[in-house]
Amino acid sequence: LPHVFFTKDKRAAEIFRKMAGPVYKHSHRLGVLWKNGYVDFPFQNNVHQLGLEDRKFVLKGLLDRMDTPEIKPRSLEEFSLRVFGAGIVELFFRPYNEKLWQAKLSEMDYKWIFLKIRLPDSSSLADSVLGGSSGKPRFKQRGKSPETAPHAEFMYPKKGGIESLISGMIEHIGNSKLLYGTEVLKIDAVSRTIKTSSCDIRYNRLISTLPLDSVTRMAGLGKCAGAAGRLKANTVLCIHYVLKKINLPPYHWIYVPDADIPFYRLTRVDLINPAAAPGNKVLLAECAGPSVMSRAKAENLIKNTLKCLEKSGIIRKKDIENSWSSVHSPAYAVPHVTIEKDVSLCLENLRKAGIISAGRFGEWAFYNMDHSMNSGIKAADEVLA
Repeated sequence: LPHVFFTKDKRAAEIFRKMAGPVYKHSHRLGVLWKNGYVDFPFQNNVHQLGLEDRKFVLKGLLDRMDTPEIKPRSLEEFSLRVFGAGIVELFFRPYNEKLWQAKLSEMDYKWIFLKIRLPDSSSLADSVLGGSSGKPRFKQRGKSPETAPHAEFMYPKKGGIESLISGMIEHIGNSKLLYGTEVLKIDAVSRTIKTSSCDIRYNRLISTLPLDSVTRMAGLGKCAGAAGRLKANTVLCIHYVLKKINLPPYHWIYVPDADIPFYRLTRVDLINPAAAPGNKVLLAECAGPSVMSRAKAENLIKNTLKCLEKSGIIRKKDIENSWSSVHSPAYAVPHVTIEKDVSLCLENLRKAGIISAGRFGEWAFYNMDHSMNSGIKAADEVLA
């Protein structure tokens, strides 16, 4: 998977380079598949590229939000309406995020958004609607633009894909210190013993990157049952195509809010990793589903994805050299409205049992790779201290 690395943390960047080796460097180019064409992403920064009626709808939403009472938002829905106005929310923000997260905005917390989006101020929104000082669309002007997302500059390993990060870590740690092909069955928090499919392991302090709901259940922490039961995640089906030809603008990622299209994002893997399939184009389509995705559901998504890609003229069946798919579950931890309270309760009770839960799923957070790295470093420092 082309899981790219980006950070402003010098320590995380140093670790990545040391473990992953030589990298490609990119300045991102992002788009939105919009009706019969494309709009530059972030959507909220490029409203001037929309048609007249959509721009009027956005402007009305921005004007109406001035009447919104200044109260602390209780959900992502309330927060997004206040920041973007109803026009941007209904045209893009709601359909895209509800498609990705498989949850309603009214059921989600909003604080994760500060890690992912540079929120626009009033001046930026005015430029977005009017097209800046020139009033002209900037669709074809793809020079360096103001940074609008944390991944504006990103890296990708030149050899071995993103797995080279893990390979480098294994080489650094030493293969003999790792136990492969072993499933954790139970954690006895009283005797501090891990029961696995191959042996029992005693621990004094344990760092776990297992999903937070799973580790609390394995450790038999009854006090966490309610909180852990509220933790939800989506599933993502990744469909890869190796193609002789492709009909897309040179975007790295393309976001797809349309509810009638099965995939929520397209990735041009060959633009991120030129060595992925030399001489060919590589496209990744991602489809989100609930926490459990049946085989029949996955097969139906694969079929409909190809149909939509062909219908839109993005690919032709005769140009497909190879294709494959994979299901990832859990994929994204859904930030429900009580996530902070529920996660804190689980982490606190795990610590009492000598267990430090770390990483994206260990802390049930919408972490980037650098956040996950720093979570592991923090856990190690805690043990060493």
